[in-house]
Amino acid sequence: ARAKKYRYFAVIAYENREPRAALSLLASSFRLSPVSFLVESRAWVLLGATLMQCILPERIGIPLDRALRAFRRRLVS
Repeated sequence: ARAKKYRYFAVIAYENREPRAALSLLASSFRLSPVSFLVESRAWVLLGATLMQCILPERIGIPLDRALRAFRRRLVS
């Protein structure tokens, strides 16, 4: 349960554009429960998005994030 809580807090950190905090929380989640982290697709998506936030400049990362969210919404609908 704590591993899921850390992933939830990582989402909040990501949404607040704090990628280093999000990565730290994701690492804590992985350490607590590596198997659940590896099988949870949302954890992988969050990890990719957070790494994107770390690597890309905001002028590229923010529009790309919006575009990927819109694409995902179309896939789910």
